[in-house]
Amino acid sequence: MSMGTNNLESNKNNAILNALQEAEQLGIKLVVWKNRNKIEESLGGGFNIDVLVQEKYKARFESVLHGFGFFEADSKHKSFPGVTHYFRLTGGQPLHIHVYFRLVTGESPLKEYDLPLVDFVLEQSSQDKTFGISVVNDQAAAYLFILRHYLKSGSFVGRRSYKLQVLKEKEDFGVNDNILMDIAFAADPLCILPLIKREEIIGAAIPAFVSSLRIKWRLRSYQRNSSIYFIFKRNLPVLLRKLNVPSSQKKRKKIRPSGSVVSMTGADATGKSTIVAEVAKNLGPQFDVVYAHTGKPPVYLATFLSAFVRIVKGLRKNGIGIKNIKHCREPEIASENLSGIGFIHRLINVLRALEVAFSRLVLTKYVTYRASKGSFVITDRWPTMKPGKMDGPRINPNEGLIEYLAFQLEMWMYGKVPTADLAIVLSVPLEVALERNVQREKRGKETSEQVIDRHLNNNDILPKAKKILRYSNNGSLESSSTDVMAKINELLVEFSQPSKIK
Repeated sequence: MSMGTNNLESNKNNAILNALQEAEQLGIKLVVWKNRNKIEESLGGGFNIDVLVQEKYKARFESVLHGFGFFEADSKHKSFPGVTHYFRLTGGQPLHIHVYFRLVTGESPLKEYDLPLVDFVLEQSSQDKTFGISVVNDQAAAYLFILRHYLKSGSFVGRRSYKLQVLKEKEDFGVNDNILMDIAFAADPLCILPLIKREEIIGAAIPAFVSSLRIKWRLRSYQRNSSIYFIFKRNLPVLLRKLNVPSSQKKRKKIRPSGSVVSMTGADATGKSTIVAEVAKNLGPQFDVVYAHTGKPPVYLATFLSAFVRIVKGLRKNGIGIKNIKHCREPEIASENLSGIGFIHRLINVLRALEVAFSRLVLTKYVTYRASKGSFVITDRWPTMKPGKMDGPRINPNEGLIEYLAFQLEMWMYGKVPTADLAIVLSVPLEVALERNVQREKRGKETSEQVIDRHLNNNDILPKAKKILRYSNNGSLESSSTDVMAKINELLVEFSQPSKIK
């Protein structure tokens, strides 16, 4: 193994290289078929690596990836047969392996063709001297580029976008004009070379429309669906734009077979919001991420009633009656009418607690539903069943009959709150929490006395979760983010269900 590989082995983000080397040692035939000149960038998470694997090794290859901490994720709206994505989370950009078990290619949004070239590409490969893994040679890279060069320019819609991507396509395949002009093709498995013109593959040129149609006609038997189907799929976005129909936001990848719910909880100033924001920032570009703050659900009814009571109290305090606000009452009469205000405040507190419980129930039900559809859910805090604790039931049943009955309803609602998949309970020394609380910019932030009280009261908090991890968040943001992402990755790998080895 070369010195370059030895240097990479010392890199903690070397899981891609180790997984591919392990697979080849097990006899799994694979090859890096695209972006062969960007392998080092891919190994660090800055770029995805495109790997072609014989379909008969699918189960074994997935098992190897699973063993090295990779989980599967894909876009439901843009998924193709035999093509998927595997990720491993790090403290920065996720490691990304784009896996092809079949060579599906064509115009970027459609991938109309499923070409029988897997064995050909595997045969036309060599071992990279730096990284020790199989990559396509110049001949196979040139042949694949030419195929895509003609297929991507075979429609009016496709030509417009591809015209700006020709040079990037050459860069992706690691070919240049010298390779394309001088290479002697020893094999032509799809019999397309007699139809190409050298001047159409040089520089930034794109093929003549008729030339592209000839290639597409030659390969028509390998289309994944009918031509009419692809014409409709290709032109539908154009039609929607013409009709000024707003397009949906870019859809991120869903985790397979399902997503998960991860919550960050802990006392004040332990870094929950900071870690949540960092996780969302790292995962947002790739995955369908859902964020929720279950510690602060919306409370409307109790807030309205409380404001109404304050208004009434203010009016009465100034001697203004409700039935006839034009006439002032005697101060002593007004004070007599306030004799029941304590009960009203108790009732409002009960309503507020019940509304909080209901809001948390609805919110947690919603985010767990999104997780079941493949979204990754990250929340700031999560409910607990322990009364009196942060994010737990708030009503004291010993204060009266109303409180006792309301407490039973409140506990029932908290009992219906679904469990998170993982709750990471953050903690810091009290002096660190106090220092952070002084430094943080937050509207209506807690006083030092409140921070002390919550730390003492919530040391043993138990969120409703299948797994609870206690983590001392006393280090740097970078180290904490790396540790948390590693734990989340373990969870997603555990949820992943690779095919049984055959």
